[in-house]
Amino acid sequence: MTFQLSSTPLKDTDLRRGFTSPQAGAFNCFEGRARDHSGGKSVTALEYEAHEPLCRKEAKKMFQEAKRKFNIIDVKAAHRIGRLKVGETAVWVGVLAAHRDDSFQACRYIIDEIKSRLPIWKKEYYADGDSGWVGCPPKESKESSPVSIEITSLPKKELERFILVDIREAVELQGNPVREVKCVHLPLSQFEKRRFRFDQSKRYVIFCAKGMRSLSLVEHLRKEGITNVFSLQGGIQAIRDYFKIHDKKN
Repeated sequence: MTFQLSSTPLKDTDLRRGFTSPQAGAFNCFEGRARDHSGGKSVTALEYEAHEPLCRKEAKKMFQEAKRKFNIIDVKAAHRIGRLKVGETAVWVGVLAAHRDDSFQACRYIIDEIKSRLPIWKKEYYADGDSGWVGCPPKESKESSPVSIEITSLPKKELERFILVDIREAVELQGNPVREVKCVHLPLSQFEKRRFRFDQSKRYVIFCAKGMRSLSLVEHLRKEGITNVFSLQGGIQAIRDYFKIHDKKN
């Protein structure tokens, strides 16, 4: 059972190579491709970003679930990251099973779970020159929140692509300011009054002292249809720990 993220084109022949079993009477494959339209707009390209460690962890759980639910022998999946042209394969799923019914059902189950659970974000580029991130929030599982993000293993370059929003109150900042990274300060008590506008072409990580207030706010924003926001797991301490780890590496 393997899952991979690839910055190069996914080739069906390469993915099928070696993926076989003498016990398999059925092989089922699904390919999801970049199409030229979305929501009534003409699409010229797609771009995917992913949190690789969490993707691998969640994919492993999904594959184990599929094996328990269906009588399958093996499963393999791959997802593109980076920029894709229209027509290129974005995701590939292959399933081996003794019988066709299990292969069909397992393949459908896995692609649905990939779409809803993995922390993979899609940006669409439109013919009119506009672009925007499409909501791809991971679904709640037993071990991870659908609206939160863990940054420990995130490369610095990837973290810099997020806009960090500190929702702690002013009195909290006095004794515990954030100096490690640039962020926007918007107290939770002022959030509704100031009507902060989220740019759909960007992604936001909201944090507080422990992560509880930010989680509640993000859940509220998701219900309002704002999908490019995430709560930082662990709050401000996660930021401190992150820079301690990465500063040592440098």
